[in-house]
Amino acid sequence: KLSGGQLKALYVVSLSEARTAVEVAQRMDVSLDAVTTRGGPYRELGITADSDGYHGNFFEGTSDTAKAEELFNKLDQPYEVIVICGPDLAKIPARCKLKLLQQVQQGAGLVLFDVRDASQQFAALLTKDTLLPSGPVEIFGLAPLREKLAPPATYRLGEGRVVLTRYRLNYSPAAFTSPGWWAEHENAQASLLRTLLWAARREPGVRLASPALEQDPLLPRQEQRLPIELLAERPGKLEARLRDEWNHTVRTDTLAYTGSGAIQYTLPKLPGGRYYLDLRALEGEVTHNFGFYPFRVESPVQAELVNPDDAVEGFSPIRATLKLDRPLPGAVARISLVDSPYGRIWYRRDIPLGDGTETILEARDYFMPTLAAFLRVDLLQGEETLGWTTTTYFFPYYTQHLPTYSGFSWDSQAPQPPLRNMAEYDDLGHMGIVTVMGGGWAPVTHYWLMNKQVMAHPWALHLAVGKEGQWNYRVPSWTKSVMDPADWERYGAVESYSPGDPEAHKMDAAVTRAIGKYCKFDRYPMAAYPMGNEVQVRYDGGFSPPDEIAFRAMLE
Repeated sequence: KLSGGQLKALYVVSLSEARTAVEVAQRMDVSLDAVTTRGGPYRELGITADSDGYHGNFFEGTSDTAKAEELFNKLDQPYEVIVICGPDLAKIPARCKLKLLQQVQQGAGLVLFDVRDASQQFAALLTKDTLLPSGPVEIFGLAPLREKLAPPATYRLGEGRVVLTRYRLNYSPAAFTSPGWWAEHENAQASLLRTLLWAARREPGVRLASPALEQDPLLPRQEQRLPIELLAERPGKLEARLRDEWNHTVRTDTLAYTGSGAIQYTLPKLPGGRYYLDLRALEGEVTHNFGFYPFRVESPVQAELVNPDDAVEGFSPIRATLKLDRPLPGAVARISLVDSPYGRIWYRRDIPLGDGTETILEARDYFMPTLAAFLRVDLLQGEETLGWTTTTYFFPYYTQHLPTYSGFSWDSQAPQPPLRNMAEYDDLGHMGIVTVMGGGWAPVTHYWLMNKQVMAHPWALHLAVGKEGQWNYRVPSWTKSVMDPADWERYGAVESYSPGDPEAHKMDAAVTRAIGKYCKFDRYPMAAYPMGNEVQVRYDGGFSPPDEIAFRAMLE
């Protein structure tokens, strides 16, 4: 519950980001009124005749016209905050933008997540004179943004507040690469909620601060007392939750306070690593303020895992070398095999450490039901855990995973956001679909870390036979970073070619090499490799002279 009651919010949100809005409503008392817009890379309200040949949108209510009408009608209701993440402002009709801005002028908040034309569309309204420089500090002082993300710009517009960000609704990493993603997701949700409350002018009823935890400090590895300062008019309780890097709850505490002042939080002696301290000030069941502090704890030993081969066939033994910066005689390396993305432990073993700084670790006779796993090594000395390290393994050999009859899906969801991907991939699996044809820009390992059984092939062979045998074709732009520079110079601007032309065969070979390198097909196998996608012949399609020569040569 929130002080002030439910936060009334309107989302104009892409289907790709809608899961995040649902989770906001599950976590805190925020309404879930929404206009869902076209998903994927399309920054439109709905499906248009120019962008899609599918005509069902005319009676399904998914056309751009129907979506505009829905938004226009919803804006008849007053909202405390309006959130846009999906369409560009240029794609929203002027009549809708007028009603939206009228609400902001009267006090509603407006938050624009990665709306790329916002500065241009609102250039006359959002100026240096209307800038609110204190906004980011008030929003993220107790729930900082992920490292390397630019803070948003905050403005006033009439009685309302406006927030412009360069990141999406959920700013957690776009790719799931380790269980640390869950902690980043938890942090992103807290920051998002604070952003909505600030834009809606919901001021916190209790002020919280812990100077010792500001600026992501490196703390000594010892039990210590940390003062937490409160500014409160009435008594209440402070809930403190300590999380580790993998988002496991280490401990929870409830501390009573009688009003303004400082209370002492006892931080236990922790293994070296990354941690987060969540704070929530309550009066009864009502939340007055919340946030988190990231911090690090010094490690008495630096550890690294080196695995010679991360692709494991047939559940063969897993081997890795543990390297330490100093010997730990008498200590133990506890190895755990943790599946991805679910975090379940399927194997555990303790291996004594000798007098040296390198130890060979091995796991045998294990089972792993997913396509990827994390080998985690905790360093124990007596009853204490000093620190830990991890590395990743993949199990892409399909005889141990694929059923006799496999179902394939056409296309797959892009890797953002991973939380939605996981739910979709599980649903597909329950329907018997265990393989996908993936979009080209994600390596196969991304799908395996999500436990999606197979990534088959990127959309790189979408060809159309045109006039006089010319095939309309563009080399995928995402191959530029891995293609030989001379090949990109030669083929990057090609728009069509004739299959019978010997130069076309060289281009096919160059593209195939680049795709294999980009998606790591050269290192990891696939279950299936389709020969093309949506190959089509236009009405004026035909064959060119080189095609005839090649065809005759083939017959001979």
